[in-house]
Amino acid sequence: MMDVDEITDFKQVDDWAGGPRYSFLYLNMPLRLYCNMDSTVNSIKLGLDEDIYKQGFEPYQISDYIVDATTSTELQILAEDQIKDYLNFPSTADFSWLDWSFGRKKEVYSVSSTVSAQNAFGVEQDLPFKLMYKMTDNTTTLIYLEIDGNILINNTSSIETEERKEVQSTCDTDETSEAEVINLIDGQLGKYGKTVNIDGTDYIKYFVPEGKYTITNNGKWCKVFLTKDEYFTNSSGYTENEIIETFDFTEPNQTATVTVGSDQIIELTINANVTLTPID
Repeated sequence: MMDVDEITDFKQVDDWAGGPRYSFLYLNMPLRLYCNMDSTVNSIKLGLDEDIYKQGFEPYQISDYIVDATTSTELQILAEDQIKDYLNFPSTADFSWLDWSFGRKKEVYSVSSTVSAQNAFGVEQDLPFKLMYKMTDNTTTLIYLEIDGNILINNTSSIETEERKEVQSTCDTDETSEAEVINLIDGQLGKYGKTVNIDGTDYIKYFVPEGKYTITNNGKWCKVFLTKDEYFTNSSGYTENEIIETFDFTEPNQTATVTVGSDQIIELTINANVTLTPID
């Protein structure tokens, strides 16, 4: 949950593939709001790639990403002491006053800045650094330390990664219609999606029922592929399947007709959001 009174500098920026996009600050943290063409929210990103909210998945708590002033001050002091331990001449260390960056993801905090200090030859250098800490039960543990591109400590494997739970979308089916209307969104399994590992990478394939459908594009542009659910190794040694038909959508509400046969599946490109409506 966000306190709307803490939102500042809200403005529209360049559109993304699915629709309008906006930027804003929340407690001085940069966020971007990605909307669908129907004005619903697709995602809210913190920084470049952290989805605080992602359509079809359980939301994260913004409070798990906030670094308060007290904590940032404590981490800055701790970081300076630990960086000095790795300098040739720690007494020459001159840390930046303002150029500090702090991040957080739940119990993991990151700190980065630059220190000016003499190297082994007595020559002064500007050295960028980054540290990561795990903070639990009033205990702060250093798990990562990097100075001037050299990783000196890396215990990030101790960070537990939670699988984000998918929630049932109200758009998966249209209960007001006798025939099932199917909404397929890139990155969401929904009712018909299955994860398939191909050459070490996970992809989502959509096994929709056989039949004839009208495809409606709900975003700005995307591609939809009708392919065979049968794979082979090509001449380059990679796994692929046969593309039966490709649908290029270049504007919202653009439609096409597809007939899904036996052992055929639907594949989507990044940011695709389409609706399949059965044709009697």
